[in-house]
Amino acid sequence: MTAQENQAAVRRTLRSLDGGDQVASTTDPYETGAVSKDGTIAYSTISYTAGAVDLTAPTKNALRHAADRGLRGRHRHSPDRPSRSGVGHPALCLSRSDAE
Repeated sequence: MTAQENQAAVRRTLRSLDGGDQVASTTDPYETGAVSKDGTIAYSTISYTAGAVDLTAPTKNALRHAADRGLRGRHRHSPDRPSRSGVGHPALCLSRSDAE
């Protein structure tokens, strides 16, 4: 995930979500230091202004499309070998920006 082309793919994917109607913020894992020690995982947080059950269809579709783009950007690889290029397996964790 630390190769330049991987960083660019992650940033493109996050930019595609930033500015959405219900997106409060996204974090860049390379700016926040949220990359695993072995360089195989980059963590980003996408915060929403609404709870998961209140997200609109367009917001959910944008998230699905971003994840799909990320998956298409990676090469198939063996589960016991990390991908050498492209975006890894997206994992999603939803949160509200105003949650206490």
